[in-house]
This record gives sequence, C-alpha cells and structure tokens, in this order.
Amino acid sequence: MSAVAVHEDNAPETLAARILTVENRIYPDALRLLANGHIRFDGSTCRINGSAVSTDALISPVVN
Repeated sequence: MSAVAVHEDNAPETLAARILTVENRIYPDALRLLANGHIRFDGSTCRINGSAVSTDALISPVVN
C-alpha cells in the first residue's frame, strides 16, 4: 500500500505525475498478489490474505 500526500500548492498535473510514479512502483506487486491468489474481496474492500486487519482507513472521497 502506498499513499501520495496532497499539498495545497499541488497543480493537478504535478499531483497526477507523482501518483503515476507510485502506481508504476506498486503495480507489479499488486499483479503478483492477484496472480498468486493472495488477494480477496470483502464487499467493496480488497484485502491481502494473511494481513492483519487494521482499524485505520484510507478514504477515497467521491469526486463529482
């Protein structure tokens, strides 16, 4: 899991570029987990099998 900080002075283009850099780094790991059956879906939540359940939440707000 990764997160990208959003700063008040971020332009949409620079933020998108930073997000893409992180996506490119974590995408192979996500595919490997999926291909090896280590990912399960709990409703609309994707969970990694064997990982501890966290009370922390990464919230993705709805964008209108």
